[in-house]
Amino acid sequence: MFTHVLIPMKNAIQTPGVLAVVQLLARQSTVHSSLHDPMRFTLVHTTSRASKSAEDQLDSDELGRLVTRLRGEGIDARSLLIDGPTESGILDAAQQTQADLIVLMPQGRHGLGSLTRSSVTTKLLASATAPLLIWPERLPETYAQDFLRLPDAVVIVPLDGGERAERAHPYAVDLANTFERPLVLLRVTPDLTPPLATFGEEAFVTPELLHAVQEEARHYLTTVRERHAIEFGTPIRSLVLSGPSARRILDLADAHPGSVIVMSTDGRGALARATLGSVTRETLHHTSTLIVLIPPHAPPPLISIAPRQRSAVAVAAQD
Repeated sequence: MFTHVLIPMKNAIQTPGVLAVVQLLARQSTVHSSLHDPMRFTLVHTTSRASKSAEDQLDSDELGRLVTRLRGEGIDARSLLIDGPTESGILDAAQQTQADLIVLMPQGRHGLGSLTRSSVTTKLLASATAPLLIWPERLPETYAQDFLRLPDAVVIVPLDGGERAERAHPYAVDLANTFERPLVLLRVTPDLTPPLATFGEEAFVTPELLHAVQEEARHYLTTVRERHAIEFGTPIRSLVLSGPSARRILDLADAHPGSVIVMSTDGRGALARATLGSVTRETLHHTSTLIVLIPPHAPPPLISIAPRQRSAVAVAAQD
């Protein structure tokens, strides 16, 4: 699992949420303490002359009290103050601390605020080497008590058939192993209803073509599922749905409360790295489920949690 977590903070309003997330991750790290070093947490506050709003200020004493409280609970926590713009400050802090996870949380009454709006996320994804854990504004702090603990909770990995999307898989496997939850590989195919849908102006989509697309998606997920089931021993299910990709991802997450979505972002060239894919952007905008985004520069994680001793035969759930 992750070993050093960086949590940017803009103001004291975030304190309850930060406490909940740190306690959640630290608790799970303690369960597996015999397999790796205890998890470390760094709370970073960035300041700049352009940031005059009271909502963007966090007194150093407040930050110190929060760190002291966490240390009193036996959690390895420290603080870091960096002068500069939010994005560059977070990246500098991540490099200094060698963070392998950056947690972005809502900062108050103005929606997601500067730390979780898509522009900041986009800039961080363009350069960060650590995954981003996005805590949606819609989720209360109490969600940490349910995270990957409810009976139907799963780790969801949307895949599109490409290698870039599969870069998220090792991180998802690590989370599934750590929290002892199933992995669900999701492939969403176009929702095309013949004979109304066409390619170009003449070629109608036939039922045979739609069937072939569905079968190809099932075959692809079966291949991925069986390969990783043998490699990691993690229970994996696969699911093929049709329709708008982001909507189907969110529907699946809503049907499994307490889940997490793990997605890899596109890394094709500088321009692509500077923008969020449409599916990722829409999922982030509407989600009420935690999302882990894997940036193009993130290395594969060191799988630190021993695979559970489960049958290598995965159960396929496909539609």
